[in-house]
Amino acid sequence: MKQSGIQTGVSDVYKDIVNHYSEQHRHYHNLVHIYDALLEFDESKQLAQNPLAVELAIWFHDIIYDTKASNNEERSADFTYETLDGLGFTKTVCELVSQMIVATKHDCKPSDSDTELLIDIDLSILGQPPKRFTSYEREVRAEYVWVSDLDFKERRSVILNLFLARKKIYSTDLLHKKYERKARENIRWSIQRLTQ
Repeated sequence: MKQSGIQTGVSDVYKDIVNHYSEQHRHYHNLVHIYDALLEFDESKQLAQNPLAVELAIWFHDIIYDTKASNNEERSADFTYETLDGLGFTKTVCELVSQMIVATKHDCKPSDSDTELLIDIDLSILGQPPKRFTSYEREVRAEYVWVSDLDFKERRSVILNLFLARKKIYSTDLLHKKYERKARENIRWSIQRLTQ
């Protein structure tokens, strides 16, 4: 039986997603990250006002990932808008998902509860058990292999200290209770190690 146009389109988009997340330079921001985020979403989906938008944002939020660029989120949002528009999603959904993706820059407070949930899911790695968190730290370093040790330690320490300075790392009660304490422990440990 022949696939319909929309089925063919979805299949092509899925292959494109897999290809992007399978790029050689990705050690953390890859399909495993998306899989873990989707598992986290399965456990927190009841919090979403628009579950479809949140799930789409999870799939696409790191679709463009260039460690030498500072506009990955914006480029991912543009890619997502064009892709979803091409699949026939409404302009409202395209805009909503794109805005959520830009928010994963983690440089400002989320403007709505679905974006809070997306960001909490994206940051859930910070609250993982020590073994997984340590692996994550190694994976991030591998993605920035071109950066000198001194520069990496300085930049990474700044980023981690910004998270530590927040009153709350996680906005949703569910993920705050689940990860906040451990995330702060992990971040303090990482900063200490980076500054030794």
